[in-house]
Amino acid sequence: MGTNLNCDEVERKYVDLMGCELGPVYNCLQAECTLLNSTWRQFIELFATNAERIEVLKWSAEYFFHVVRDVFLDSTLLRLSRITDLPSMGKKQNVTLALLPSLVDDVLRPQIDAALIQVQESTTFARDWRNRHIAHQDFGLTFGDSASPLATATRKNVTDAIADVNSLLNLVESHYVKGTIAFERLIARGQADDLIQVLNEEFQREQEFMARLNSDTLSTADLNRKFRDRI
Repeated sequence: MGTNLNCDEVERKYVDLMGCELGPVYNCLQAECTLLNSTWRQFIELFATNAERIEVLKWSAEYFFHVVRDVFLDSTLLRLSRITDLPSMGKKQNVTLALLPSLVDDVLRPQIDAALIQVQESTTFARDWRNRHIAHQDFGLTFGDSASPLATATRKNVTDAIADVNSLLNLVESHYVKGTIAFERLIARGQADDLIQVLNEEFQREQEFMARLNSDTLSTADLNRKFRDRI
């Protein structure tokens, strides 16, 4: 889709290409998938890049980034669960990938059905975390009475599950739009890397200052800086 289109224009374009039933549903799903990928990318950039980055985060605001880590991980697992939920629960209807088979062209449906089975399998762990740990605090799990621990949630599990969601949506994108979306590479301004760059620069300045302090080579500028910091 054109990078200069606003949200309403993107939806209208999908409606024009896919029809008034599939278009709005697909637009909602691809927007959710974009946020899913973006959230996970921020998590990786902050907490799964290298040990040096973790050291900088601990130095700058250890508890804050501990909270951020949990929030980003929970948000990713919630989004994975939400986008792969059943299309209806009781009287409530949900916007999920499971709606797509009934909305796409018959020629595309077998591919969507097969991809949906793969997505459901690869995201089972996320729904277990959502149901027993994030959305609810399972009693048996909390007090050690549960016979089954939480499903394993590794970085690879999450990355593979997101890739399966991306692939399913790109089957629709390719069929109707004649192109694909690089969900995992969409770039926006003001991401985690930008924050890390600022923190790295300040961390390096602090390390250099401490080296001068320990070697008794502080400059007038160093002394003025520390005086301003105390104020």
